[in-house]
Amino acid sequence: MTTSALAERIASELAEPAPLAAMAFSDILASHFGNATAAVLFYGSCLRRHDAEGVLDFYVLVDDYRRVYSGSWLALLNTALPPNVFYLEHRVGDEILRAKVAVLSLADFSLAVTPGWRESRVWARFAQPARLLFHRSEDIRARVVRDVATAVRTFVGHLPAWLPEWRDEPVDAKRFWPAAFRETYRAELRGEHRETIDALYEAAPEHYAAILDLALAEPGTLGKLSVSGSPGARRVAATAHEFDRAGRRWRRRRRLGKAWSTLGLVKCMFTFDDWVSYGLWKLERHAGGPIQISKRQRRHPLVFGWPVVWRILRQRTLR
Repeated sequence: MTTSALAERIASELAEPAPLAAMAFSDILASHFGNATAAVLFYGSCLRRHDAEGVLDFYVLVDDYRRVYSGSWLALLNTALPPNVFYLEHRVGDEILRAKVAVLSLADFSLAVTPGWRESRVWARFAQPARLLFHRSEDIRARVVRDVATAVRTFVGHLPAWLPEWRDEPVDAKRFWPAAFRETYRAELRGEHRETIDALYEAAPEHYAAILDLALAEPGTLGKLSVSGSPGARRVAATAHEFDRAGRRWRRRRRLGKAWSTLGLVKCMFTFDDWVSYGLWKLERHAGGPIQISKRQRRHPLVFGWPVVWRILRQRTLR
């Protein structure tokens, strides 16, 4: 099989070193989910900073949900509304490592990186830098590389919807990525400050410039729209009507994405172990100080803890 330049770039990046804490936690996850574990991907703020301060972000790809869980209800939730998201803590040496772990089957991951998936969460994550810390076989490694490359093409393929004013201008990575991340966060019910979004691009400008250009150079990334120009100065050939139509499609998808994100946030209350402690820890980091709750609220959060629940939902803390 011929490997595209984009896939080769992705394969190289996925194999780059990761923080030692993330590698140690990856081994823990592979053991925790057992023989069903096919691959472990690491991404997010700790990778950008190359440290373990805060919460490590992982996707664990599995063969079959029924092989992962002892209870069938968790497998049912993972099937109906993937991914399931868990919060795990482990002590490594003298340090307590915290991780947010999303569980997806290999089949669902392959679907979730495509334009037809109902929300943008997965393909938006994996257009960002990531590391493949565990893969059970070479075939699985090749499949993950292919799927992450698809995530990039899906992301870049939305360019006409997000930046219609560029119809007659070269596509500029420094302008494209912050604008694009703002759109995907809006589709997730997850607002972010402009500085936070700009920092995503500024953490890896070479990565973003390279994958944007490579994706635009691949036939089919923008559907039937053609791309002209030289590397670093690509132009999208489309009419104003085609850009407008792409924008209308994205606005419909954005509304659907918000609905699914809301359901996912509610589901986290049932999949997170001790989500109250985690949510309070995150809220306290945002607020810069301690937040007190009663013993009754901690014991029965879904009955008496609605002021805290509402604040967690409003600030999108369980994410």
